[in-house]
Amino acid sequence: MTTTEEFRSEVIAWVAERYPDALRSAEVDADEAYLGGTTATFPSHAARRWMDEMSERGWVAPTWPAHLGGAGLDPARARVLAEELARAGCRPPLVSVHGLGMIGPALLEFGTPEQQARFVPDIAAGRVRWCQGFSEPGAGSDLAGLSTRAVRDGDEYVVTGQKVWTSFADESDWIFAIVRTDPAAPKRDGLSFLLVDLRSPGIEVRPIALISGRSEFCEVFFDGVRVPVNQRLSDEGQGWAVTRFILGKERQLLGQNTGFGGGRLGARELIGLARRRRGCPAGTLPDAAVRSALAEADIEEECARALVRNAGGRSPGAGPLHPSVVKLTMSAMMQHQADLAVELSGLGGLGWDGDAYGDDELAVARDYLYSKAWTIGGGSSEIQRNLIARQVLELPHLGPEEP
Repeated sequence: MTTTEEFRSEVIAWVAERYPDALRSAEVDADEAYLGGTTATFPSHAARRWMDEMSERGWVAPTWPAHLGGAGLDPARARVLAEELARAGCRPPLVSVHGLGMIGPALLEFGTPEQQARFVPDIAAGRVRWCQGFSEPGAGSDLAGLSTRAVRDGDEYVVTGQKVWTSFADESDWIFAIVRTDPAAPKRDGLSFLLVDLRSPGIEVRPIALISGRSEFCEVFFDGVRVPVNQRLSDEGQGWAVTRFILGKERQLLGQNTGFGGGRLGARELIGLARRRRGCPAGTLPDAAVRSALAEADIEEECARALVRNAGGRSPGAGPLHPSVVKLTMSAMMQHQADLAVELSGLGGLGWDGDAYGDDELAVARDYLYSKAWTIGGGSSEIQRNLIARQVLELPHLGPEEP
C-alpha cells in the first residue's frame, strides 16, 4: 500500500473505534453543533468527547502546523481524512466558519509568529469564536468603498464606524474588520485589517430580525474603540490583500457547505420528503414528473460534489479551481433544492406558523426563504460571474472592479 492508503486505513480504524455511538444514532441538527467560544456549551457529553478526540489528533484543523493546534497534514492526507469522516457520517467536532475557515488561514498566511501563537491555537481548540466585519450600510458589493475609520494614536488605532450583516456577532468573542486608515489614498490602498476584541469599550452589537424567523445577522457599532497596533494583520494599507484572501476562502466555504450541511434538504432528503408527501414509503414513486425532478436534483448534487472533491486534485498545469466557480455552482444548487422542496410539499410548503402546519412543512418554508441568501453572501452570483469572466476566462474588463 502507498503511504496515503495506509493513512486511509488508519483513519477508518480510528473512526470505528473512537466516534461516539451516541452521535452515530442521533439525527444531525444544526442546533446541536458545537460552535466554540467563551459562552458556548457542548450539546452533549458525546459531542465533548468527540471534540477532545479530534483535538488530540490535531484533526480539527488537520493542515495547520502541529505546534499551533493542527496535525500538519499535506493536502492529499487531509482530503483522505475528510472523505473518510464523511463516509462514516461523522459530525464536525467544531463548526467554526469564521475561525477555522477564514481568519485562521489568514493568520497563517499574513500573521506574525507572535500573532499566530496568540490566536491560532485558540481557534483550533474552539476556545474563541470569531465573526467577520466587512459589509457596511454603504459598502456591500463595492466593499472597498467602506467608511469605517481607524486613526493612529501612538500604539493604538481609534476605530469609529459601523458594520452590518455580521453573522453571530452577538455570540462571538472577536471580530476581524477591514477599516480605512488613509482616506486620502485610492480606496483599496487606504485600507488596513484589524483584529478586535468585542468586549472592548465603545462596541455595541444589535441583532437583525430576518424574514426567515432567524436572527443570526447583526449590526456592530464602533464608537472610539481602541485597538492595539499589534492586532493589525499585515502592514498598514495592505488590508485589501488580506480581505481578498479571506473572500476567496469564504466563497470556497459557502460553495462547499451549501447543500452538504449548509442547507436542510439535499437530494436524499428530497426523495424522503416526496415519499412522505405521497404516501409511498418504498418502491417507485408513481408520478413521472416528480421522479424526473428528483433525478435531476440528485445528478446536480453529485456533479457538485465531484466539483468540490476534485478542486484540490487538478493537474499542475491547470492551477487551482477558482473559488467563484465553486460558490456559483453550489449556491445555485442550494436554491434549486429549496425550490423543489416547496413544490413537493404543495400548500404545506407555504406554511409560516400555526397548528395547521407540521414542523417539516415550516422548515421547508423557512429554508426556502433563507436559500435566497446563498446567492448574495460572500459576493452575489453576478459578481462571481464577473470574476470568472475576468480572472478565469480573461475577458475584457468593461465595468467597476468587484472584490
